[in-house]
Amino acid sequence: MIAKDLMTANPFAVAASATVRDAADLMREHDVGMIPVVRDLQTRTFEGVITDRDIAIRCVAYGHASDGFVAAYMTKEPLATVRPESPVDEVVQLMER
Repeated sequence: MIAKDLMTANPFAVAASATVRDAADLMREHDVGMIPVVRDLQTRTFEGVITDRDIAIRCVAYGHASDGFVAAYMTKEPLATVRPESPVDEVVQLMER
């Protein structure tokens, strides 16, 4: 089995210029704790991820407003990625690290 067999073909994403509230709304709507962040929704150039933890620790805990930009709170680096043809064993090992 390869990563492609487990991947979502066209996942929803949030733009880096969206608000933290927009990201939280998507998380609630889709019942997830992490969303890919893209430069813009047209090109969908991957820039990072935003998690519910990013929002709680980097935004809410500091008393920041939810109208701040996702770009200010997202996780950018280091991001670990795999290719669609990567073996699932490699994906699991990477996630365990």
